[in-house]
Amino acid sequence: MSQAARLARLKRLSHSHNTAITICYGRRYLRAFPEDGLAWLYVGIALVEVARYEEAEQAIARAISLCPTEMRHHPLAHMGHLFREAGDYDQAAEWYRRAIAARPELPGVYIFLGGLLAKQGRFADAEEAHRNAIACPEGELDEAYLNLGFVLRAREQFVEAAECFREALRLDPEYRAARRALHDVERCMRYKHGG
Repeated sequence: MSQAARLARLKRLSHSHNTAITICYGRRYLRAFPEDGLAWLYVGIALVEVARYEEAEQAIARAISLCPTEMRHHPLAHMGHLFREAGDYDQAAEWYRRAIAARPELPGVYIFLGGLLAKQGRFADAEEAHRNAIACPEGELDEAYLNLGFVLRAREQFVEAAECFREALRLDPEYRAARRALHDVERCMRYKHGG
């Protein structure tokens, strides 16, 4: 089997959340192709899923060192995920900021950072991260609007939150989470006005 076919198999295993076999197959693959940054990332992601954080950090660090510059934001973001899962939110935020610096035009990592900050109750910082996400030219903008709406809802800014949820629905009319959140804040607005 060619290297490309073997890497494609590793990718399928990783994306189908077959964690244990991803680790086993990935290690075998990496013995043959130790300079493949993407394979190191797949193995690192799987190691995070089984809470083997030290090994995961080593694998993801190797992925960062091997990834081409234009793709480096992926393993940087996954290093953030690792520290978030391990409960080290300050380190997670730092890694998310590094990923943002690597590709500031992509909204995804702003969303991760904003979500992390919101979970810490740092709503002003979370709002700023999500506003940076919606300013991006393309990408997961529906998700960015949804998450900004969540932060505004937490701050009881229901009118602005509703606007965000409506924009998320304009971008993706099937977005159930946005529809539920919009319904929630619309009920709050009616309730506050005596309805």
